[in-house]
This record gives sequence, C-alpha cells and structure tokens, in this order.
Amino acid sequence: FCFAEQSRLIQRSAPLIIEGPQDIAAELDKPIQLHCRAESFNQSLDDLHIDWYKDGKRVTTDPNARIITEFMALHIINTIEQDQGSYYCIAKNSYGKTQ
Repeated sequence: FCFAEQSRLIQRSAPLIIEGPQDIAAELDKPIQLHCRAESFNQSLDDLHIDWYKDGKRVTTDPNARIITEFMALHIINTIEQDQGSYYCIAKNSYGKTQ
C-alpha cells in the first residue's frame, strides 16, 4: 500500500519590516506622519504590534493627544523643536521582533 498525503509547511517567524520611516523635514507647528509597514507571514495581523522609538526611547501616545501612535503610523499633530530626532519602529509578534 502507498499513502500520499498533501501537506504544507507553515512558517512561523518574526515579522518583516517592509517600509520604515523616511527622513523628512518638518515645519514647526505643522503635522507630520511617519509610517512603518510590516508583514507577519502566515499569521494574523492581530498578533502584529508596532512600537515606535525616538532616539532610543519608546514613544507613547501623548496625554494631550499631540503625539498619537496608531497601528503602523506615528502622528505628531503640531511639531515642536523637541520632536527633532531619530525615529524608528520595531515590529513584534509571538515569534520575535524586527527593527
């Protein structure tokens, strides 16, 4: 007897950042948006989380709603001088993280 069974390999891995934030020049008191596009192959987007960092420190939503972190975007409603710096994102899922 010979049994043949179809099977497929399901890869579970850390997410992949497809597009990170770009260098931009912002005007004071103007809004800006930074984007971080990530994919989590063969996994639900519910398991994908993006954290934003500025100069090595995690960015959180500002209580005054001036800085807002959404799923794959960081919004700064009205820029101030202290917003200048190096921004990056880290994508995380159950299998790891990628910067």
